[in-house]
Amino acid sequence: MYRDVSPSIFRKNIELAIDEDAFLQEVTELCSQNIEAKFGEGYWSDHFDYNFDLVEDYLRIFPDKKEEFLYGNATYRFYDSVEKVMPRSEKYVDNNGKVRQYGALKKDVEKSRREDFDENDTNWLKDENGNIIEVSLFTKMLFLAAIKFATLDPEGMGVEMEGGKPGWNDAMNGLPGLIGSGIAETMELERIVHFLADEIDPSKDYALPEEIAYLIRETAAKLSAYKAGELSDFEYWDAVATVRENYRDRVWITMTGKEETLSGKELKEYLDNAHEKILKGIQKAKEFGDGLMPTYITYEADDYEVVKDAEGNPVLTHYGLPAVKVNHLTPVKLPAFLEGPARYLKTLSDKEEALNLVKTVKASDLYDRKLKMYKTSVPIDALSMENGRVRAFTAGWLERESIFLHMAYKYQLGILEAGLYDAFYEELQTVFIPFVDPAVYGRSTLENSSFIASSLNPDPSTHGRGFQARLSGSNTEVLSMWSTMMAGKNPFTVENGELTFRLQPALVDWLFDDNGEVEFQLCSNTKVTYKNPAHKSTYGENGVAVTDIQIDGTSYGTKLTGELAEKVRNGEIKEIICELG
Repeated sequence: MYRDVSPSIFRKNIELAIDEDAFLQEVTELCSQNIEAKFGEGYWSDHFDYNFDLVEDYLRIFPDKKEEFLYGNATYRFYDSVEKVMPRSEKYVDNNGKVRQYGALKKDVEKSRREDFDENDTNWLKDENGNIIEVSLFTKMLFLAAIKFATLDPEGMGVEMEGGKPGWNDAMNGLPGLIGSGIAETMELERIVHFLADEIDPSKDYALPEEIAYLIRETAAKLSAYKAGELSDFEYWDAVATVRENYRDRVWITMTGKEETLSGKELKEYLDNAHEKILKGIQKAKEFGDGLMPTYITYEADDYEVVKDAEGNPVLTHYGLPAVKVNHLTPVKLPAFLEGPARYLKTLSDKEEALNLVKTVKASDLYDRKLKMYKTSVPIDALSMENGRVRAFTAGWLERESIFLHMAYKYQLGILEAGLYDAFYEELQTVFIPFVDPAVYGRSTLENSSFIASSLNPDPSTHGRGFQARLSGSNTEVLSMWSTMMAGKNPFTVENGELTFRLQPALVDWLFDDNGEVEFQLCSNTKVTYKNPAHKSTYGENGVAVTDIQIDGTSYGTKLTGELAEKVRNGEIKEIICELG
């Protein structure tokens, strides 16, 4: 039984001389962060998605620290696992006349027994001299973009599920075996590559670990050949997949610790070409989905050969099935899932296209017309059990055709960030839990659920009822929506070399109280009050905007700059009053 033997301020009746927040701040400044990691059960293809969200969130508040953020801290490491992602020669197998991707991972027993490797502890990739490899955030992001770009599927539409696990909807756990890929992950890759391409300075040189430089240069060469028409889609995929496998072999035990310099011009050309190919794949995926962005694709091998040894016997893989060499793969369309459109919205700058997408989704079977909410997918009865355990669930339950709040809210956030404010607030009144009927929801409307049973569930008494209360991704999406609604996408910017604070709320008229006011807490310590005597929305042709920012009775116009903006960010301003007009 666990017993807390640590001393306690509360238990010892110790009175603090400063407030609790200040005390905790001083304590954490004396602490050092120790990140621990251990292999669990596989490599989910979507786990990289959330990194760039964190980068964007940081830069929304600290845009003036971008240079330091990306380049100033060279302490980012690479987790060293005992479970290796196998090459295609070990995981593409003949399973009763059908090609499958089985045995994607294999434990390296010899590696686990090395003196400098403790399987039960955290291991970081080292160089040949035993030093832990550490790089800047920029280099880490560049590598992430490079390895994921090198993992695009044969049609360039999705990111392959080559690590044995699917993406966000992990009940689709059969997809990796069906040589599946996620188009949702391609959207996230597009955002990262776009950001990095804009960040590259062509006049600078960039020093990278030589193995990462190899991955980028070899991929860039294949990409150039593809652009020149020298390689077909399949030939390009095959060549780049080989580069990826060779890269993994090079870093499996150690890296050399040596660096190689790539010019900014070279990197810029690579990222621009990569971005162009990603956009081409996204457009192809949209057409493949008949206008509704798909989420998943699987592939069938319609031309392959069983690999045989010198005596004519099939070569067995580590998984025990005959290895195959695939000569052609054909994409298979799956039913529509909500995640594809939700992620796609985050990439769109064209409001008209975004609005058309929202209308298309609402007209589809992704929309639950009884509950006026959005389901994880359309009916999936046509899918075989081989696609995953989701097929074994009751319709409208768990990950199968229910309203999974995390994804429903991610879709709502996409609508908001696309600037479709009218559509956002219309949907909010039926999708957002505080607006639903508590008697139907079956629990407090102040708490989110993992999922809500949809109207497809055969038991009508469950329709609209929330199950499995949890602090999940839905809460994160709510916070993201809240911050954009209250403060705007980028409250802090850099203008003429100076930190600038400007509030650009996206609030509908009915959110203001009888006095025409809305209040919210900014940066933990600052109460912001919007005064809107006209009771108008803060967007649209007839919308109002901030006309004056007041602090302690002093007016500062529509923005704060320099030291005053920093004080707001540091939580040193107790109250701000904003006049809207």
